[in-house]
Amino acid sequence: MIEMTKMSTTISDSFMAELDKAIRRPAIWVVIVVGTTLSVAFNYGVSYVTYTNPGSGVSAAAQQEMLTTMLPDQMIATVIAGFPVFASAFALVLGVLIMGSEFSWGTFKTILVQRPGRLSVLTGKLLVLSGVVLAFVLTVFVSAAISSYTIATIENASVNWPSMWDVLIAIGGGWLILAVWAVFGAALATLFRGTSLAIGLGLVHLLLVEGVLDVGRQTSNILADLSAALPRSNASSLAAAVIPSSSEVSEAGVEATVGSTQATLVLIAYLVGFVLVTSLVFYKRDVT
Repeated sequence: MIEMTKMSTTISDSFMAELDKAIRRPAIWVVIVVGTTLSVAFNYGVSYVTYTNPGSGVSAAAQQEMLTTMLPDQMIATVIAGFPVFASAFALVLGVLIMGSEFSWGTFKTILVQRPGRLSVLTGKLLVLSGVVLAFVLTVFVSAAISSYTIATIENASVNWPSMWDVLIAIGGGWLILAVWAVFGAALATLFRGTSLAIGLGLVHLLLVEGVLDVGRQTSNILADLSAALPRSNASSLAAAVIPSSSEVSEAGVEATVGSTQATLVLIAYLVGFVLVTSLVFYKRDVT
């Protein structure tokens, strides 16, 4: 009982220390702000400019469809469509920064000399990482809500918000998608004991490897089966599942290649697997 209490206290202390470091790190804020800004710019800024300044070949119906995707009732579909690839890249960078920077700075040795225990330090870092990912998700959704409301007000369009339950489901699904990639980044940072190589290889896998397989699955059953087992395809399927209306799924540009239950379970399995790999490597290997 005493040992359990001591371990809980150590993890709590590690969590607070890691949280303080994360809050004070400009790089974390930069990634969140840039990711949120680009999400709003692509989903609303570019779309609104296109809507207000259409090309000669754009019909009135197409213009109205552009406006519809920017209104509050389609906020979930508009936002979550960017999570499987775009937002995941930023989440991966967050995971690498939170875990890998200590290797680059050479501060892990100093931390562990104070005897908080390797697993306590790692648990604190992963808990903070999950909180940072949640903050990123919430920031994106809040920014999207403000943007969609502003556009609806300017265009005198009706303001109909999705239900709170649908929003919470979307936030939960978005968090799971980004948490998988964030912990993947942390695992790479632990394996390579640094940030540069981890970010490079992580982005290559997300954007290139899984991107090629995603294209190839349309012409090959083997590639389709392989793609269906990887995080990106399952993230896309989960994103499609949390969109309230099936008619909005095709408009959002996400594709459900597997069922929502399978997508959720596969992503959870990847999340747990990446945590275990990170824990094993960090516990067994020299941190210097």
